[in-house]
Amino acid sequence: STTLTNLVPGTNYFYRFYATNATGEAWAPASAAFTTGFDSQAFGSRMKIVFSGYTRGEALTNFPVLVTLGTSQTGFSYRQFASPTGGDLRFTDASGTVPVLHEIDEWNTNGVSSVWVRLPVLASANDFIWAYWGNPSATNPPPYTTDGSVWTPNYFVVYHLKESGFPYADSVQQYPALSGTAPGSAVGKIGRGCSFNGALSQYLNAGVINLGNAFTLSVWANLAANAFDIQTIWANQSAGYASPGFAWFVNTYKTNDQKLDFASGDGVNGNESKTAAGAVSFGQWHLLTASVNQTKGSVEVYVDGADLGGSSSVVTSFPSQATVNLGRFTNSAFYF
Repeated sequence: STTLTNLVPGTNYFYRFYATNATGEAWAPASAAFTTGFDSQAFGSRMKIVFSGYTRGEALTNFPVLVTLGTSQTGFSYRQFASPTGGDLRFTDASGTVPVLHEIDEWNTNGVSSVWVRLPVLASANDFIWAYWGNPSATNPPPYTTDGSVWTPNYFVVYHLKESGFPYADSVQQYPALSGTAPGSAVGKIGRGCSFNGALSQYLNAGVINLGNAFTLSVWANLAANAFDIQTIWANQSAGYASPGFAWFVNTYKTNDQKLDFASGDGVNGNESKTAAGAVSFGQWHLLTASVNQTKGSVEVYVDGADLGGSSSVVTSFPSQATVNLGRFTNSAFYF
């Protein structure tokens, strides 16, 4: 047997055996892994976090949830942290022994801090995890807090939009926005966000993304009360009916009908799947989601979690590998 020392608690380690003798040598066919135990006694504070609002009938695995921390919570104080930037914050599963991955979106010692935590399983309103902090020996955040582990492999790109200029970070570490025209920084639904002014032609370019045959688009959006004409959210398509690609936007052409519209085309055939008028009210925050399945030729649209009428049609042959823009069609048209 071998004894390993100086291992960091709550950390994943990988190893591979190598053997040799007088007749030859060989590596094990594959690596193996183990996780060092989490030493909860080394942390001065902890908090139980219960997800009592989850009432759906399916178990979600490796699901990123938003955890907010602030002084309005009983017993919580930023003074309890050993690191002024939250470097000693850790999460575990319900047992208090298995680390749970997290990413700090915004750390605000004068208010509310936003942290994304990847739950191993979320299945019922009784599920819970633990948050720990207050360990002077653990002030360096683990690598998983910044290397995209919270989001991979299920996400292509995640923009928190907390930057005030380029580059806009992608938490998945794949497609940072390196070009476009920088929007203004503003208070968002979660932490900071961006204020896009269509008159100034502001947008972010995510580069070429291969979305595959099934993907989901999602955004928190708050449209101005006077928003008129097409307000583009995500698009890899040039403006023009049946142009190759897709575009997802609010308001149909030259209206303020507040419809949520998913357009698709292959250069010959085109389609627009629209909700009823008034689906996206202006002047307030909404979570907008479109779940696209090219193989089935369908898109399902949700506003604030509500399914707006089941599946609608899409062109099955629209290009899903192309440059993707946030806030405009790719030929400089219909800015958000």
